[in-house]
Amino acid sequence: MGSMILLTACFDEKLTIKRVDYTGNELRTNGYYHAYFSETDISVVMFLYRNGVSLTRGGYSMHILDEIEKRIIKQNFETKTRWGVFIVNGDTIQHERWAESTGFTACLYRKKGYIVNDSTIHFIEDFLSETNKTYAIDEVWHFKQFDNKPDSINKYIK
Repeated sequence: MGSMILLTACFDEKLTIKRVDYTGNELRTNGYYHAYFSETDISVVMFLYRNGVSLTRGGYSMHILDEIEKRIIKQNFETKTRWGVFIVNGDTIQHERWAESTGFTACLYRKKGYIVNDSTIHFIEDFLSETNKTYAIDEVWHFKQFDNKPDSINKYIK
């Protein structure tokens, strides 16, 4: 009897949030936001750009920002699952990007939250299209100014 390979329906999904320029002053964009997840000992950084694009990089097994910044400067950000978009509406933020799933698909990963101040975001909801489920979360991301911010131009978001 042969084996069957099941491909998920999320392969190459399109972002559901349209990219629009961010012209507000609710959030700072001259650096990155970062979160440290103690349960996995992983740090994640997220760059927000004035053109509405976002760049997320995770998997840093350290929480020393100076060390993470040294790695960021040397990294290549050509992977689709790093890129996304964000929108701000008053004190709320939605962030959507492609997320690697099962190793070969690019599903959508969406976070919703609110802006505490121009240097703090509190995400309270996660959604992954592959499971079609929404999860309550409690993630606080803090801003750090960073002069070597990678360029937002990429081949995935126009």
